[in-house]
Amino acid sequence: MTLLGTAAHAVMERVDLVDPEADVMRRLDASPEALLLRASETAALAADLRLAARALAGELAAGLELVGREVPFILPLPRREPKLFLHGRLDVLARRAGRHVVRDFKYATPSDTAVAQYGAQLGAYQLAVLAAGAAHADGELVFLRGGTTVRPLPAIDRAAEEETLVRAGAALGQALAENGREAFPKTPDTPRVCEALGCGYVRRCWGRGLTRTADGPPTGTFAS
Repeated sequence: MTLLGTAAHAVMERVDLVDPEADVMRRLDASPEALLLRASETAALAADLRLAARALAGELAAGLELVGREVPFILPLPRREPKLFLHGRLDVLARRAGRHVVRDFKYATPSDTAVAQYGAQLGAYQLAVLAAGAAHADGELVFLRGGTTVRPLPAIDRAAEEETLVRAGAALGQALAENGREAFPKTPDTPRVCEALGCGYVRRCWGRGLTRTADGPPTGTFAS
């Protein structure tokens, strides 16, 4: 899942939206992650990414304005007396009907659980766009696996989002300073929920002796 997600992002950040059919495969062939994928995985990934590129090109033709892809940002928080600096990249920054839109790609199948899991990280991205002077910053998750699905996110409370991020940053700083196992508790308490989400990091967090206990198949979610 990690390889698939990384390869998907590498393609979507640079794919030629004028001619995605040829460019998707060309970029996948140049991706080091693709060397470790099975032929069937590469074929399925290429089909999904062609659909995603065509969908984005169609939105642009219909009036969506692309501001940039892989847009870097540094966000100081709180704004007046910074204690925390967040940095990252926006997968897609666009404008629709005068409103800025922040998009994040996930090589995953869409579900309400996945939206709740991944939507939280877009709050920081939206804050960064607002801090740069935008009047609005809508958030959207774009699920790429098995077809392209765009899921809009609820509007954020700017003050509450800042407070949450500052609090989380302080807790992380303290945990890193302590550098002990007890400072990094696993959540949830058991791997069952993680398995049900199809998280690609379950074995890394919980150990390789893990056996599947979830009731259903994994959803194929992947966090970037």
